[in-house]
Amino acid sequence: MRLLPNLMLALLVGPALADGDLTSMSLEDLSRMEVTTVSRKVQRLADTSAAVSVVTAEDIARMGARSIPEALRHVPGVYAAQIAPGQWALSIRGFNGRFSNKLLVQIDGRTIYTPFFAGVFWEAQQLMMEDIERIEVVRGPGASLWGANAVNGVVNIVTRRASATVGTLAWLEADDDGRVQAGARYGFADDRDFAARVYARSIGLGEFDDQAGDGLGNAQHGWQAGFRADLGTGANAGWSLQGGSYILRAPEQLEFPGVALGFGVDAALGFEYKGGHLMLTGHWPTDAGEAELRTYIDHFEVGVAGAAGGDIDTVDADFQHRLDPLGRHEVIWGLGARYTAFEFDPAAPVLTFTRDDGREHIISAFFQDEISLQPRRWKLTLGTRVENNSLSGGTEWQPNIRLLWTPSDRDSIWAHVSKASRTPSLGEQYAKIVAGLAPLPQQPPQCVQFQLTCSSVIISRTAPDRDLEAEHLTAFEIGYRRQIGAGSVEAVAYRHQFKDLFANTLGASAVPGSLPFPIVADQYIDRRNGGKAHVVGVETSFEMPIGPAVRLFGSYTVQNLDESAADTALQSTSGYEEVLPHQMASLRASFDIAESHELDLMWRHVGALGVSRFGTTIPAYQASDLNYRWRVTHDFELALYIQNVLDQGHAEFAPDFFPAPLGYAPRRAFLKGIARF
Repeated sequence: MRLLPNLMLALLVGPALADGDLTSMSLEDLSRMEVTTVSRKVQRLADTSAAVSVVTAEDIARMGARSIPEALRHVPGVYAAQIAPGQWALSIRGFNGRFSNKLLVQIDGRTIYTPFFAGVFWEAQQLMMEDIERIEVVRGPGASLWGANAVNGVVNIVTRRASATVGTLAWLEADDDGRVQAGARYGFADDRDFAARVYARSIGLGEFDDQAGDGLGNAQHGWQAGFRADLGTGANAGWSLQGGSYILRAPEQLEFPGVALGFGVDAALGFEYKGGHLMLTGHWPTDAGEAELRTYIDHFEVGVAGAAGGDIDTVDADFQHRLDPLGRHEVIWGLGARYTAFEFDPAAPVLTFTRDDGREHIISAFFQDEISLQPRRWKLTLGTRVENNSLSGGTEWQPNIRLLWTPSDRDSIWAHVSKASRTPSLGEQYAKIVAGLAPLPQQPPQCVQFQLTCSSVIISRTAPDRDLEAEHLTAFEIGYRRQIGAGSVEAVAYRHQFKDLFANTLGASAVPGSLPFPIVADQYIDRRNGGKAHVVGVETSFEMPIGPAVRLFGSYTVQNLDESAADTALQSTSGYEEVLPHQMASLRASFDIAESHELDLMWRHVGALGVSRFGTTIPAYQASDLNYRWRVTHDFELALYIQNVLDQGHAEFAPDFFPAPLGYAPRRAFLKGIARF
């Protein structure tokens, strides 16, 4: 870090503020910004009846975002907190955790959550950030169109078409700790409407520190590679074939506080993630409109070095047909099917399974009708999705009604009522997870004999007398969006009412215990439906130019989550109210400095978190980051990104899946060079 002042001085000294292009976007340009996630079709942002934010490729570059969660830190209503290198807790409107299970995340429409835990292994999603066209974030339910997991929101990462990445791009990044990452991409095209690209990148993420400043030994390394080939563009038929694979080694230090046989228990586990996918998408005109097909296969494998693990194979197909407008109606309908095969090692450390292998499926259909009540003024949207899931054994109906009023070309006011369901994950249904240790209230004779304090191993599992059923949400939302010159403002209020949430009750005990500590007793905490919760919140954001070369982006979110149990036998739900910050705020100032220099200053405030699952609290914190870009030539640029400029580091989220030491992200500087040729 002693080089940091010199690096900053070399890059910052000299240039003066000059006319840039930050404010060149006109009202017409802003109103024409297009999204596809809200209604499964291309539409103007101003015509959407939902709380939508778009993070563009330029935003990603100017923020210096090195991962998808980093790119979403400044989106209102989105809580992105880093747990460890590559590990994130990312959610929308509450229920956050390492594997947030009420958020649907897609890359070009391909779902990337793992059926293991219905969440995203973010450490395995290290994309080439230069390949991203935009990230669309829909806050609120999207289940009537997208189904499973689209409960509190949808994040769709849209990558660039292959024709937009012709040529060679290479980048090299080094941090002040000496860790290096690199990547390269090559794209080509012919005159027959065909284009393709291939890419590969290394992954090297530095370790976090504990509160004393000692390293936790959780540095990650690996690689990721992929390709995309496109044939056909525009309104005619077009096809795209994409694929990729990755391998990542991510050690985790587990920590079981308390006492067991007179001493605490720590374990260092070397997790290894492997995976790959192949996806084919196509669209073509029909006599009545336009059809689209998306199908993919995905393989995910997780293992513990020298121990055990599991793997999941998924085959997914999704078809939709958008009909030509018929009078005031614009209809879209579709069908979907997903088949999942899984295999677990039933005796993995700290994680055991009641089932070795199996097959599960989801079959679904949806229908949506957009009705123009008054052209360019009033629009009513009615839709529903029906979904049958073999894991929960039920059929779920997820209806949606939305009303949009656009009193002028600048203003949009919307309201909606939606229902959504979340089906159990494989892990929730079949896994037994070691959650910690607790001293036994009555010590066994052998412990008394040897003057030891023995503990129970706390194990979370599904109640043995029943299967888990789906969780259910009813959501209400009202919002307002206005274009002001080259800027915009947005305000959204919502209320989410949940029922049938998974809750906990005290189960049986067993002596002797099971793996991984057979010498002490097991105390089971049984999962079953019965929890309730309601979440209320207000999300505001703005974007505006300040002078010819400065632009401000800001957001403020206030929210509250209350949990309860429908049955007095249920001791608690999952403690989500403790890990939701009541307030979040962010501000980003973008400066165009001279012709080839850009500076972005970023600030975030996150409210305090209560007691986590393993007894850890996180105080409120403020974080400041800086990113400076210098376009040295037309084909080469340098970027300096400084994380935690004003503090030495802070903790953002406590481990909530396995008990592990609390990690602190240190202040760190990254220097990145990008060459195009």
